[in-house]
Amino acid sequence: MNHQLNVFNLYAVALFFSAHSDLRHSSVLCRSSSELSHFLMITSFIILCGSFHFLFCVTLLVSLINHGKASDTSLPSTLHSTISQQSLSDATLTLAKPKWSPRGYLLYCPCMGRFGNQIDQFLGAIEFTKQLGRVLILPHFVEYPIDHPLSRIFPPFSTIFNVSTISQYLEVIDQPTFIHHFYNDQYWPKEKRISFCFQPSNNGCEFRHGQPSTDFWTLTVNQVTFSSSKSFEGMGFDPNGWKRFSAAEYPVIALAGAPASFPVAEEHRSLQRYLEWNDDRLRRIRRFINARLPRPYVGIHLRLGEDWANSCTSAVGLVYSYMESAQCLNRDEKVTKQLCYPSNSHIVKKVVEAVKALKAKSVFVSADVHGEVIGMLLRALGTVGKKFGWPIIVVRDEQNDLYTDLGLLIESDHFIGNCVSSFTGFVKRKRDVSEPLRTTSFFGRHYQFPSIENKLGNRNYIENQIENTEIGNHQRVSSSIDQVHFHLNEL
Repeated sequence: MNHQLNVFNLYAVALFFSAHSDLRHSSVLCRSSSELSHFLMITSFIILCGSFHFLFCVTLLVSLINHGKASDTSLPSTLHSTISQQSLSDATLTLAKPKWSPRGYLLYCPCMGRFGNQIDQFLGAIEFTKQLGRVLILPHFVEYPIDHPLSRIFPPFSTIFNVSTISQYLEVIDQPTFIHHFYNDQYWPKEKRISFCFQPSNNGCEFRHGQPSTDFWTLTVNQVTFSSSKSFEGMGFDPNGWKRFSAAEYPVIALAGAPASFPVAEEHRSLQRYLEWNDDRLRRIRRFINARLPRPYVGIHLRLGEDWANSCTSAVGLVYSYMESAQCLNRDEKVTKQLCYPSNSHIVKKVVEAVKALKAKSVFVSADVHGEVIGMLLRALGTVGKKFGWPIIVVRDEQNDLYTDLGLLIESDHFIGNCVSSFTGFVKRKRDVSEPLRTTSFFGRHYQFPSIENKLGNRNYIENQIENTEIGNHQRVSSSIDQVHFHLNEL
């Protein structure tokens, strides 16, 4: 019995210090992992205190309290920010040291808005850096998980997009690679770490003022500090004016925000062609289609949340350039309620029109909120399916994966989007530069579907793309991708 108890105690000691070790790295752990480590430490503490000397028990208690304090103070209590776990394993760090570019670099925080807004400005940053003749440091993006609204993660560019594709247009380096190899006094000396902002305060450019900028410069740039600040007030983002900052004196131009406008400038839209999913994300998208979306399928993007409704209330009657609305409005047109926040009946009408025109077999829905419109769609498409002689299914990705949703909308045989949304803007721009052109329409706008020959040509192109992958039709979506299917013939 004593021998068994000793073995049990040893196991508890191992459990305690394993959890202890995990908490030491809590800055890069997700919240659930950190909570699990706390639980394991407390459990093992109870076991050990019942078996060991009093002083040993006190020692463990002190350790537990200290690490509880450390984990509580590492980040604000109302918010959890990390470099995503995926970034630690999937980011493309260049193992062989890259050559330092004497032309200098540009680094900025994509701190404005969510992913769609960040990409709008990223396209402008691409062109600005190219005209400046510098190397663009591909930034960590800022992602706000839909199931954890108070959290944010900072996925590296290479965990989302293909670095080699954008390299065809300008010289780039992924931010983790740059930090790993060049964030040191040899290449970026402390005295040359100069921040740039529109109007510095008495304390210089406040890169750590508010969120997400504070966490971006703390977590992704190794808590960088700047020796001085420069103002670019009155310069704007005309590359000619910025060329006075030589690479020898300013090896890295570090900007508080993107050197570009929002919404994206018309002349920068076509740069979307250089944003290709990395291989892993492309495989996920194609697996999803093969397993769950029989073709032809219609992709729709809905904004139904209360925050969006409030924005649309103030947007009605504004000029065509409000947010992303220039993608579907002419200069003399204005934003309407149906364009920004369409009614449920209008959504159903537009989707049914598209399904009938394509004789579609499925509909993929990407939405911020799934309201009663889904039930209305099911009933309406159930009637259409009976006339066609096959069930039409409505599909969504329960994982709410931002990039999978975007990819599935891009690959759809026809896409219906929200004209005002930058999320829709990302999808439309990519479809516009695809070969052949993929058709797009908008809620609140009339659309005339092309001839059946054009539709079939578009569908065959996409199907050929999928068949050329290593994934056969017999394979199913991996367990990491969960969706819900609504079989209309069962209603």
